[in-house]
Amino acid sequence: MLGFTAYDLALIILCPLGAAIGSFAHIISLCIDLKGPPRSEDEMTEASPRLQEIRGAWMGLRMMLSAVAGLVVGLYFLA
Repeated sequence: MLGFTAYDLALIILCPLGAAIGSFAHIISLCIDLKGPPRSEDEMTEASPRLQEIRGAWMGLRMMLSAVAGLVVGLYFLA
């Protein structure tokens, strides 16, 4: 297809996917307490619906930006 090998297509698909997954993993590490799990329900707090909406948009945009960067890296290796 368009002169691309299977390796080229894998780069174009998997680099953005890997970057988005890596970004999601980093988001998780930013949002949780890395010292350990919560030990009581008093330590747990829930964000308001508005804050959840804003965080969801932020997460989506961050992962999209990572996917674009991953695509650029994949295309760089094609050249």
